[in-house]
Amino acid sequence: MEQHRSPRPVAPRRAHTIPTAAALRSHRRSVVAWALTHGHPVDRDALSVILGHTTSTAGHGTTTADRRTWTTDRVEQLLWSGVTDWCRTRGVRFPAPARVVDTLTTYLTYLGAHDQFAPGSDTPAQLRRSVAARRRDAARPAHLVRPDPARREVVGDRHGVPGGRLATVTPIT
Repeated sequence: MEQHRSPRPVAPRRAHTIPTAAALRSHRRSVVAWALTHGHPVDRDALSVILGHTTSTAGHGTTTADRRTWTTDRVEQLLWSGVTDWCRTRGVRFPAPARVVDTLTTYLTYLGAHDQFAPGSDTPAQLRRSVAARRRDAARPAHLVRPDPARREVVGDRHGVPGGRLATVTPIT
C-alpha cells in the first residue's frame, strides 16, 4: 500500500524576484552599482523591499520609487511595519532585519550623494540617526530596552519581526 505524503510547503519567494517596472529595476541596479563601487553594504532582497514599499506607498499609477521625500516618520514606518506588510502581502521571505537597516542606510546615503531629496525631507543626518536608533534597539536585549511611558508597543506573534514588534502606537491625548 502506497503512503500518501503531503507535499512540502513551498518556501516563500525572495523579494528581488517580484516583477517590477523597468524604471524601478534600473534604479535598483544603479543603487547596487553605486553601493558596490563605494564600499557600502547592500542586500538585493532588502533593497527590493525598500523600493517596493516606497513605490506602493507613493500613489496610484506610480512606476518608479518615490525616492525624494524622506522623513524620520517615513523611516520609522518603513522599519516598524512597512517591510513586514510588504513582504506578507506578496508572500516573500522577510530579509534579515540587520540587512534591511544596513541597506536602508546605504540607500539614504545614495539619495544624498545624488541630491535626490526633495524640499521638505529631513536632513540626511536626521535620517541616519533614525535608522541608527532602530539598529541599536534591534541589537539590544529586550530586557535592557526601556519603554517610553507615553508609547505602547503592539506585539506581533510569529511573523519574524525583530522582538515581535509590529508597530508603535502613540496615544492621542
